Amino acid sequence: MNLCCGIDIGNAKTEVAFMGNEKLNLVRQPSVVSQLLSKPETNDSDEKTLVTNLLDNLAVHIFSDALKKDGIYFVGRKALDTPRNIKNMNITLGNKVKQDIPIITSLSLLAGVAIQKHYETKETLPKTLTLNVKMATAIPSSEYTKDSAKFLEDRFLGEHNIKVFVGSNSVVVNVNVTHCKCTEEGKTAMLAFLKSENDILSNYNDTYNENAKPIDFAKARSLHSDIGDGTSEIIFTQGFNPVPNGSYGVRVGVGHATNEAIKLYRNELGGLIGDITRQHFIELLTGDTEKSKVAREKMTEATYIQGYKINEHIQQAFVEYTASTAEYFFVHGGGSIVFKKDMYEDLIDFTSQVRARVVWIPEEYATSMNSRGTFYLAQQLFCKE
Repeated sequence: MNLCCGIDIGNAKTEVAFMGNEKLNLVRQPSVVSQLLSKPETNDSDEKTLVTNLLDNLAVHIFSDALKKDGIYFVGRKALDTPRNIKNMNITLGNKVKQDIPIITSLSLLAGVAIQKHYETKETLPKTLTLNVKMATAIPSSEYTKDSAKFLEDRFLGEHNIKVFVGSNSVVVNVNVTHCKCTEEGKTAMLAFLKSENDILSNYNDTYNENAKPIDFAKARSLHSDIGDGTSEIIFTQGFNPVPNGSYGVRVGVGHATNEAIKLYRNELGGLIGDITRQHFIELLTGDTEKSKVAREKMTEATYIQGYKINEHIQQAFVEYTASTAEYFFVHGGGSIVFKKDMYEDLIDFTSQVRARVVWIPEEYATSMNSRGTFYLAQQLFCKE
């Protein structure tokens, strides 16, 4: 089985983009793992249900030279539901290329996708599967060098064996990564933008009373802000190409706001809560309990401060990295959803003053720009056939 894909190894989520049934598929899981000491207990659901819900219930035993140590893990949603020994990405230390979690989540998702694709046609679980992968991924500009990119490419390249537990059965998936390209986060955004439907410009067209299409920006000088969880990438582009030395990353984003909100939340509750991951706190925000109300109040305080910092970085980059020549300010990434209420009006005012315009990417596109962009990059580099 062959797969051409892009993988967004984000601090908040890992997302794989690939073609299936003549459309681009996106599968994602939170970037968290929970290590087990022994084989997990079985699930008594019927086989079809187990396979259908496999990605939300990933339990794997990974054997890979890319990892410091082989191990048994719950991955993504399953790890959040079973939080003992849970780990997420360290956004303070960064150095994403050396962390094991992106490798574990990516390989586990690839193995799960392989099983689901096989089951679609065969309607039976195999004992073993081989998945040949051609892929692209990206790391923050603040961490990017040619050496760090090659280091991550070399970790992905080669064979990895993943035993996926499916109820009382298991499937050994040999994930063989034959081609891998690692680039800078955010630089693939224009690839995704170009391939998008016209409604990706719905916010822009409503704001400026236009009927613009992505192709209309083919020659524009643009400043992109890809607001993530642990970092935000700021990229200056000429048309669809990044300007040399026009990119950098800053350690601001949703994760930093969430960490600050957790501190405020813990203080409000008298310190009487245990360890809580960013992903758990984000889930708490959606609840209707008194604790959820307090969590939302603290998150509002934290996002205001973080949004102000991000706007400062954008305005500074306009002056220092574009020589005040950028015509459009693109904003996307998961943080564009979280911080919109704190950033949008101030950024509109600033761009009006400097005779530029804001292209705020809508929510339905904002979080998948990197995964879709890395897919199109992999397609161009490795999968033209």
